[in-house]
Parts: sequence; structure tokens; C-alpha cells
Amino acid sequence: MPVLYIASDQPQSGKTALAASLASQMWRAGRRVAYFKPLSSSADADPDVEFVAASVLPDVGPPPTPLSLPGAGDPV
Repeated sequence: MPVLYIASDQPQSGKTALAASLASQMWRAGRRVAYFKPLSSSADADPDVEFVAASVLPDVGPPPTPLSLPGAGDPV
């Protein structure tokens, strides 16, 4: 099973848009697709995960919950 990991050193650089587009195209081509965002600053309600689960891959099922990244005031 091939895995594609999309990463950037900048936030808001289009990683989710790219992943959603690729996943959608592969899904339409009959490939098995899963989406997972491993780390998030808002893991319980990440808008990227909700968007991909609801609109791009609604028939796949909910993706796993990402791990929370500690915020500025959170203990490490």
C-alpha cells in the first residue's frame, strides 16, 4: 500500500487542499483512499479533517483523530 505524506515548514501552505484534491481524484479512479492528519493544533475539532471527511471522502468513514500539538500556554 503506497503512502503519500504531504508536509511543509509553513502553516496554511495548501497541504490540505493538495491532499483533498489528490484523494478525490484517486477515489474517482477507483482507488482505495484514506486521509489522516497526524498532528493538529485543534485535534478535537480540526476544520481540515472535518472538511475532507464530509465533502471529499464522505463514503470512506471518519478519519482518525489527530494528536494535539501543545499551544503557547499548554504544558509540554
